[in-house]
Amino acid sequence: MKSSYIAIIIVAIIAVAGVGAYFLLGNSGDSIRTDLKVGDYVEVEISSHGEDTEVHDDYEVAYFLANFLYVTTEGFEKTGTETINYKGQNVVCDVYKQTSAEFGEFAMYIEPKSGVKYKETFNKTILGTGSVELLDTNLDLTKTLDEQVVTNGSFTKTKSTLGSNFETTITVSNLDGDLCTITIVKDENMDRTEKFVIKSIDGEKIKTESGMEFTKTQFLALVSYEYEQKNLEEKYKVAYGQKYSETIDTDFGKKKVTVQEANYEDEFGKVVKTHYFGSNNVLYKTTTGETQEITLKGTSLVKL
Repeated sequence: MKSSYIAIIIVAIIAVAGVGAYFLLGNSGDSIRTDLKVGDYVEVEISSHGEDTEVHDDYEVAYFLANFLYVTTEGFEKTGTETINYKGQNVVCDVYKQTSAEFGEFAMYIEPKSGVKYKETFNKTILGTGSVELLDTNLDLTKTLDEQVVTNGSFTKTKSTLGSNFETTITVSNLDGDLCTITIVKDENMDRTEKFVIKSIDGEKIKTESGMEFTKTQFLALVSYEYEQKNLEEKYKVAYGQKYSETIDTDFGKKKVTVQEANYEDEFGKVVKTHYFGSNNVLYKTTTGETQEITLKGTSLVKL
């Protein structure tokens, strides 16, 4: 599916999961068990509040339309019609669904004449359960993808309940032929708990009961600062800040931890992560920028 909402959500989550960052017991002498088995779990609380901005230069105008307003129906089955309310107006949409026992059910709500996608829903998918719907745009919703005209200032605004509650506005600027700059502004308000339980292990590949897939390194990065470093360094050039000590409150009482900042650049821009970990490398907490915090609630990989 061409959907940057998914990508945003995935980045917001795995990057969200490419992206490790979570937390656990720190100053006990127990070591983290790395011989993973079915049933092992890590439970974390994810808190994300505030506005996050991404800027992408040399972005193809065709991709802006295909990713943020239109979508391909290849691989989907038309199952009927449904009326969507858009800015007080009723829009009759064709419903396209894709269902599998492994990945859950996706549905798209598309106005048949223009091909505009007004809504997506996700039911027990690898991305969770929720929806993404169009709130506003200054583009002409009567035009097809081929007819649509993009100018500086063209934008789309969506609301998502997939994984968290947030609104995303994508705006075009610096239009130059087939290329432009897009600015993505995400206003998020989320507090939720996620429990990642291993359902199956195939070599280095791990699948959780919710359908998410990890490598062994990625899963252990939820718990271990050592593996979090490996996870980041496999993908990015990381610059680390100076280490210092601090005492923090956790679900397991006050803990003396080492604090270290990791700086790198991913596909969305510069990232600053701060890790709080114990003497045995157990991650108690990770913050990303000023908007996101992930903390440990429980695990089977180390005695709490």
